Amino acid sequence: MTEILPVITALSGTLLGSIGTWLAIRKDQRDARNQVLHEANTTIDLLKEQNETLRTSLSNAEQREARLEARVAELEREYRNLIRSISAMGMCKDPSNCPVSKLHES
Repeated sequence: MTEILPVITALSGTLLGSIGTWLAIRKDQRDARNQVLHEANTTIDLLKEQNETLRTSLSNAEQREARLEARVAELEREYRNLIRSISAMGMCKDPSNCPVSKLHES
């Protein structure tokens, strides 16, 4: 019996050590998986924020473009009214030959 006791002790120590190692490896794997999931969620949140920022920026750019187009249209309208006024005052009988209309071409 005394000869078997050291063998049983060694086997039980080896078995317990193997179980402990397996549990430690599993815990490390869980921790690594949780870390990857955390980093993925953080990346997703940052991408959502960046997407919203880009949407806002695009919306602002579209609004600026619309205002600019409206202003250009308004200037063109004012220019046509100026030509009409000058023509109506008799300064230019033919708007195509009017010196003020030459400003528009240059």
